[in-house]
Amino acid sequence: MSPDVLHLEVITPSKQLFSGEVAQVSLNTTRGQIEVLPGHAEMVAVLDIGVAHLDFPGGFGYALALHGGIMQVHPGQDDPDSDEEELDVVRILASEGEHPEHIDIERAEAAQERALEALAELPQTARQRIIQDRLRAEARLGAFKSFRKASERRSVDRGPGKP
Repeated sequence: MSPDVLHLEVITPSKQLFSGEVAQVSLNTTRGQIEVLPGHAEMVAVLDIGVAHLDFPGGFGYALALHGGIMQVHPGQDDPDSDEEELDVVRILASEGEHPEHIDIERAEAAQERALEALAELPQTARQRIIQDRLRAEARLGAFKSFRKASERRSVDRGPGKP
């Protein structure tokens, strides 16, 4: 049976934001929202800008603002010579991060307003061009990944050295 907590470390280049046991952590990756629970498979993910929600045993929650980075999940290893199980470890190496109690809300709201105004001031053609560039890039990457996956399947189906 796996433990009902995991060990979470959140580190930025300038400081350690958090180190402790959590029941789960939810955060944004570049591929979407992810929730890591004890027993999660080993993985590495690129983090997007967003909020990391930490849930502690007993229902208490906490949030950290994260501004990109990398997350690693390492499953704990059972030690046959011990009754204790090693906890799963989630290690977040964030580009930047902030505790909510250290955020200047007025400054954050003003920054959000400035960003929305700047976006609104872009000509429609510039906004549309940016969206189209992103969609073209995603289409190219999607097509390439599908091609590569299909090619790998064909080579496995034919066996090594068969066309």
